[in-house]
Amino acid sequence: MLTEEQKRGLEWLYDGYSFNEQYALRFGKDEWSDKMEALRSAVSILGYEFEPDCRAKKDGIEYTEYNLVKIN
Repeated sequence: MLTEEQKRGLEWLYDGYSFNEQYALRFGKDEWSDKMEALRSAVSILGYEFEPDCRAKKDGIEYTEYNLVKIN
């Protein structure tokens, strides 16, 4: 089981990947989706998954923010 601090850290990381994915798509690059998939796989082993929470905008880039939730 993850602590709240660990969960927030993983959410921060995944949200950063989401932002970078949208930024990179402007230049025709798609390396961030592989990193997101790897992190999704890792947290699923721990019994969690990322669920979309809301859309956010930073530095003119619109991206999805996620919550890490326990799989039932």
